[in-house]
Amino acid sequence: MRQHATTDPPSAGFDPSVSAASERRAVSAVMSGDETAFLAMVAEWSPRLRTAGLRLTGDESTADDLVRRTWRRALESLRAFRTPPGLRALLLRSMLDEARATGLLSADAGDYRAATAAPVVPVDRFLPLEHSQWPGHWATPPQEWPALDADPGAVEDTIASAVARLPETQRVVLVLRDCGGCRTDDVARILAVPTARTRDLLHQARAALRGSLEQRLLATAD
Repeated sequence: MRQHATTDPPSAGFDPSVSAASERRAVSAVMSGDETAFLAMVAEWSPRLRTAGLRLTGDESTADDLVRRTWRRALESLRAFRTPPGLRALLLRSMLDEARATGLLSADAGDYRAATAAPVVPVDRFLPLEHSQWPGHWATPPQEWPALDADPGAVEDTIASAVARLPETQRVVLVLRDCGGCRTDDVARILAVPTARTRDLLHQARAALRGSLEQRLLATAD
């Protein structure tokens, strides 16, 4: 197996079956002052936002407060639109704006552009490019993981800890894409960052998570 960039797989976050048309109808109803529609929107999206907020902050109480602030900011933003905006992007952008306003996040577009690219897998796990038979291939093939459902609590703790250790730029991209369910180009627009740079950060973040899970699961299996 050679080192190479992977394609961007579907998100495991928000339900992709929620159509853009249904989102627009819900947003239109809220913009027209329909309180019932707003309450239904809050009930549907708050658990998803809380997951994103928890991954961003690493603290349940802070995440709950961030979600409340996000809804206030999002409602204010909706009132300023003449045509219904995309709900998912609006909510996640509102969450990021609130997190920055309260000091939970600090990176701006310049920080995302300047983030240093790093190998997504330690280079010593691969044979040198000068190798006579298998240049760039695995030096030692990855071991098979035990079943992920064997200890779901340990897996969740490992993921949460690994996400918390990510640089902010990687963590935010990962949360928007894999918890928020945004397409990579939408994440790039929210952050005002080139799509290629966004994809690089996402790939690095996912690789870091995979490495943390690999270490934890293989250590547990021993």
